[in-house]
Amino acid sequence: NSELLARSKMASPSNPEILLPQSFSFETCSTVPHHHVDQKLALIMVGLPARGKTYTARRLGRYLSWLGFPVRVFNVSNYRRKHIGTKQAHTFFDESNAEASAKRWKVAMSALDDLIKYYADGGLVSIYDATNVTREKRARIKSLLEKENIKVMFVESICETPEIIEAHMQASKSLPDYVQMDPNIAQSDFLLRIEHYRKVYQMLTKEEGVSFIQIIDSGEQVVMHRVGGYLEARVAHFIINLRIEPREIYRPYYVTRHGQSIFNLGGRIGGDSGLYETGQLFSHRLAEFMVQQQQQQQHSSDTAERSFDSKGWQPGELQVWTSSLIRTIQTAAPLQSVGACGAIRQWRSLDEIDAGICDGMTYEEIEEKMPEEFAARAKDKLRYRYPNGESYIDVIHRVEPVILELERTSTPTLIIGHQAVLRTLLAYFLEGSQSDIPFIEVPLHTVMKIIPSAVGCRHKSYKLL
Repeated sequence: NSELLARSKMASPSNPEILLPQSFSFETCSTVPHHHVDQKLALIMVGLPARGKTYTARRLGRYLSWLGFPVRVFNVSNYRRKHIGTKQAHTFFDESNAEASAKRWKVAMSALDDLIKYYADGGLVSIYDATNVTREKRARIKSLLEKENIKVMFVESICETPEIIEAHMQASKSLPDYVQMDPNIAQSDFLLRIEHYRKVYQMLTKEEGVSFIQIIDSGEQVVMHRVGGYLEARVAHFIINLRIEPREIYRPYYVTRHGQSIFNLGGRIGGDSGLYETGQLFSHRLAEFMVQQQQQQQHSSDTAERSFDSKGWQPGELQVWTSSLIRTIQTAAPLQSVGACGAIRQWRSLDEIDAGICDGMTYEEIEEKMPEEFAARAKDKLRYRYPNGESYIDVIHRVEPVILELERTSTPTLIIGHQAVLRTLLAYFLEGSQSDIPFIEVPLHTVMKIIPSAVGCRHKSYKLL
């Protein structure tokens, strides 16, 4: 679990190795039935700089891995930075600069070679994160991959809305290419870089005869062409729900377990008991904490902790989601009384893992009365399914609608849930493998604040009791 949390820390210019690996593998133990998968799939990103390609690639990788598919993202810009260096003037990206173009293509092929080798090692899905703005380059890439029996689908990000482009450009100033550079000089250079790409840019069309998805104006419109197959359908389903504006990248999520319940006090699993006295105290502390967070958010100097347009979030704007069980509903109740949120939404998808015939028992009782079940659970907590109940894999698929709803929401959200369910959500946000899920610590009376960005999430924990 400590390794999982360490990987989730947002990188900075002083710590770029976390932010910018050449390729990023979302490790997983595959839990997807093989008959669902048609064949190996490569997703090829397309689009001008500052259009949200890397954001989309990372989100797609995280989502597919969380579902149990082996995924790796290959970022060509990071290959360039490693092999050529970060300090490249805009002229390096001019297609008429033959020497620079040859170097960039060589780097692109280096990334593609690694991508192909990844499949030889058992990979299933890859994401090739680069501009790929010309038909010629896309055709060459497609040809090379199809020779390896790898199916290709292009994902293009198109945007001409000035406000969205400007927001993406502001976020791009933190790239290693512009570290310790005057912001105005950096912006000027980046604009010229974009213009070099724009001169040769050819958007995807049906005439290319390829499978593609186009994301227009950060998800205002999604166009699909020749999208078929199980994996492609999952990708399309996720993209339809994805919001890409940088102003929304920084909306925070808050995750916490319900306050201590009567069943918690007795060490019993499941059930639908109400809060114990300490749990009731936590519910009031939580309401006070969220009011303080809203006030601090409005005045924070940390752009990663407030919305991109610096307005923060307003009283009553906070969304609160609970399960349908009494202990989460009681934990949320004081939030409305202090004006910290609007309506509270109950999700059955957020209910605790169903313990089946073990519901209401302690683990000591299970070990004594059902030793075989106790041993089976200890051997494989991820896949173990309680008799007449659920496994963690079942919970992952049950909470998928919650993940998709979070991806498209534009307001800060507090989720009050249960240990097993929150473990699956945290694994998604912190990019952990499925094997991590049963062992992620989710202590009582602690709030985890998750701050998403284009390159991952950082988090803070607040112990309220």
